[in-house]
Amino acid sequence: MSIFGWILGRRLANQEQSQRKIGVFEGVPAMGLDGLGSSAYGPEAALTVLIPLGAAGLGYIG
Repeated sequence: MSIFGWILGRRLANQEQSQRKIGVFEGVPAMGLDGLGSSAYGPEAALTVLIPLGAAGLGYIG
């Protein structure tokens, strides 16, 4: 068994898929935080790149 298979487990057969679906009560807390994380860290990541590039641009102009 590979490391990937050990971490994620075995693949589900087609007949097992309907039994293992995530419902509303499990899905909202698990998937809802992704939007909050993306909106919180996205602008910070953009500024991390843009601030040094803006300072380098000012040095290049002046």
